[in-house]
This record gives sequence, C-alpha cells and structure tokens, in this order.
Amino acid sequence: MKSNDKQKEYWTNSAGKLWVKEKIEKDNMLEPLGNYALSKFSIGKGLNVLDIGCGTGKVSTQLSIMVGSKGHVSGFDLSKTMIDEAVRCSDSLHIKNITFKVKDIQNDKLDSEIFEAAFSRFGVMFFSDPTLAFKNIFNSLKRNGLLTFICWQNQSDNPWYNLGLEVVKKYIELPVVKDRNPGPFAFSDKTYTKEILISSGFKNIDFFGFEKNVELYKGFTLDASIKHYIKTTPIFKEKVELLSVKNKKNLFQDIKNIWSSYYSSNYLLFPSKTWIVSCTK
Repeated sequence: MKSNDKQKEYWTNSAGKLWVKEKIEKDNMLEPLGNYALSKFSIGKGLNVLDIGCGTGKVSTQLSIMVGSKGHVSGFDLSKTMIDEAVRCSDSLHIKNITFKVKDIQNDKLDSEIFEAAFSRFGVMFFSDPTLAFKNIFNSLKRNGLLTFICWQNQSDNPWYNLGLEVVKKYIELPVVKDRNPGPFAFSDKTYTKEILISSGFKNIDFFGFEKNVELYKGFTLDASIKHYIKTTPIFKEKVELLSVKNKKNLFQDIKNIWSSYYSSNYLLFPSKTWIVSCTK
C-alpha cells in the first residue's frame, strides 16, 4: 500500500489553509465546470451518494439538494482543514442529509456496497495509487452504481494554470512532476485513466470533453491578481521570496505581459479543457 502522507500534509496545511481562505474564489472558478459535470450525473431523490475529495463542501451541498431529504451525501476528504470548514458551513445552513468525514479514499477502507452513486469535482487526481483508490470506490458502490467525475485535460491546454507557471520556472527551479504522478493533470491522458477504471472493475466508461472559459481573481485588478498569485501559490511562494528585488520585479512584469490579454473588467478569463468521466459498477 502506497502512502498518501505527502498529499495529506499538503492539503491539510499549505494548500488546504489557502483553499479555505479563498473558497469563494475557488468555487467561482470551478462551479461552472462542476455544474456541467453534475448535469451528466444521473441521480434522483432518495439515493445515498459519495462526494470524493469534497473539500469545503460546496458540491456536497449541491448533491444534498439533488438527493432530497430522503437521500444522503457522504463528503470524504483527507484534509481535516477543509472538512472542518465544510462542517462549519453545513451546520450554519442546518443541512441534515450530509455527513463529512476525514478519510483517505485510497487507504481507508470504505464500507462495501453502501452508495448508489459517487461524484467528484477535481478530487480524484491526487492518489499515489489510483488503482487502489478506485477499487475502494468500486467496492463501496452497490451493483450498477454510478461514478462520475471531472478532471483536467492536458496542462498545456489549460493556460489558467500553465502560463503563469512557465514564467515562474524561468526564475526559480521547481520539482519536475512526471506524467501520471499525483497532481491536477494526472488523468489528462484518457487512455491511461480508462485503464485504471477497467482494472478497478468499472464498465460502461465514457469521456465527455468540455471546454469553458473560467474566471480567476474576480474583483481583483490585474496587478493585484499577479501579486496574489506570486505570494500565495503553495508550490513556489517560498522560493519566490528568495529572489532579488530586481528578479521579483521582472517576474511580475513578465506575468503581466502574458496575462494582460486575458484580463477582462474585474477578473482574468482563461480557456480550460476538462474531461467528464462516467462509468458504472
């Protein structure tokens, strides 16, 4: 069994704390994509549904409405930081049909055949052993149970992520993330993803390509967006602080030169490409 400790530490500490602090911004970006994936998620009232990598609980709340008062949603995430926030928000809204738990979907055994369906909005790409994780999900589903998730296509096709990062790489050395390693683009290759799902037992596997512009840093000026990006992005913020004053200024200007054509009114508007994957047990 491969450890998921690095991901747990990352999402509980630096990334998780940032996500909780900026969840309105994150949901503003991801919700339109998640909503399209939910439109492909054929579930009705009264079902027991798993939300994989539920984060701060936005999607779990949407699912709770879809399944109704006689249904139930279990939101699982390995980040205690994000689960604590999900519980806080759910309690404040007095939602009765959601249970949030800190769980490592890959390594924590799930009860067998308890869910009619499982869904994830960008929460399945960070497993150190994805086949083990999907086998766990498979076993938790009832016969003919449905799994639907949305994930990113190639990094190069997602300039919201790639353009700024390529500029940063000119100034600091970042770890090389190998293809298929845990990360946002781990499932960009649909052939690879399909192989994992088949080896985990799933059938009737379909991929839907979905392209949509996404908003980043809504309400920010362009300069404020760049400053925030440089100062808060967990994978490089500490190394950027070590740059000389001159290189910090040059980094800022280089990002501005590239991002300026994507700035519209009071937000950045970038193209994105995703896969919506649907399969059954």
